[in-house]
Formats: sequence, C-alpha cells, structure tokens
Amino acid sequence: MALAETLAAAAADAAYVIYGKAASYTPPGGGISVPCTVLFDGRDSSARPEDGSPPAGQSWIEVRAREVAVPLAGGTFTMTVGGKTHEIASRPLPTDADGYAWKMWVE
Repeated sequence: MALAETLAAAAADAAYVIYGKAASYTPPGGGISVPCTVLFDGRDSSARPEDGSPPAGQSWIEVRAREVAVPLAGGTFTMTVGGKTHEIASRPLPTDADGYAWKMWVE
C-alpha cells in the first residue's frame, strides 16, 4: 500500500473511532449478523432532498468494507445501543475508488 493510501485509510479509521457507533449487519432474509462500526447520519423532519439531504425519515449509514464486505438493499443495521434497526433503502455505493467503505440510505 502506498503512503497516500495508508494515510487516507488511517484518517478514515480515525473517523470511525471518534464518530462510529457499534452495530450489527444482517443480510436480507435473515442469516448471521455481523458486528460492525458504522457512521450514522440521522435526518430530522425538516430535511429536504433539494438540499442534498435524504428525504425526511431517511438517514445514511457508512460501513467499512473490511467489516461488511457486500451490504445489500433490504439488509438491516441494528444499533447496539438502543437496539434501533435501520433497513437499507438504496443500493450501497463505494465511498472511494479503493472500495474502503460503503455508503447507503436507510429507513
């Protein structure tokens, strides 16, 4: 791994340490849950799509690919604290060209 990629991965990992929330991912239809750390951005009822925000009631979750290799629409993330479950509502997209993490809208 080149120095630039190493530094970028270290910076991304730091964001998960500081802002990450413990969760578990369950694929669509059930199966074995995988523990992971996610970045979660919840939206309030005033969020508007024209502002670049997900529609009201939706939020986004980002998860590292080394923790959840291929998240799928219809899968769920359950937060460890509070037990709230979020279903993936969009096709997960890679956050970068190296495939370090996935970002998706959830409901």
